[in-house]
Amino acid sequence: MDRQEVSIGDFSAYLKMEGKNQYEQKCKNTDRLTTFTINLKKDLWSKKPMICIDQETAKAYCSSFGKDLPTKEQWEYAAGINNGQLYPWGDEDPTTEPPKTNFGQTNSYEINTTNVDNATQDISPFGVLNMGGNVAEWTKDKQIAKGGAWNQETEYTRIEHSFKASKPNTSIGFRCIYNH
Repeated sequence: MDRQEVSIGDFSAYLKMEGKNQYEQKCKNTDRLTTFTINLKKDLWSKKPMICIDQETAKAYCSSFGKDLPTKEQWEYAAGINNGQLYPWGDEDPTTEPPKTNFGQTNSYEINTTNVDNATQDISPFGVLNMGGNVAEWTKDKQIAKGGAWNQETEYTRIEHSFKASKPNTSIGFRCIYNH
């Protein structure tokens, strides 16, 4: 499994490969509809996670690199569920100071993700970053996302928590996995 979530920079490189110079998607931000645009010539958020992407586009991205989205079970394994822990970093409550991950900003309309390589405590036993927070992630399972996000409640940070999602929004990104 990829160590980090797919970043806007990674996705921009993919768009260039596909001969495109911009990505635009309407998506939900908390309770508002917003338009998310990547302009390849001016993108200053290259290390932020790719958001506002539907499950099929995420699958296509992974496929272009010989990868796939992880299944729900693969995602949980990489997060450490077989170790019997509650969260990717262990059993310590995510609200402990300093917070274990980027989550809980439920009243914010400002997209407040952190860089995909910035996870000082949200690290799984396999070294996978940001599985408990930052952005939730699409899985290969139809309309199922895993993990917590910057604007979600504490229960989303737990490994076993899944939720249904059908449309792009500012709290869901993705990462890829090699399936051999």
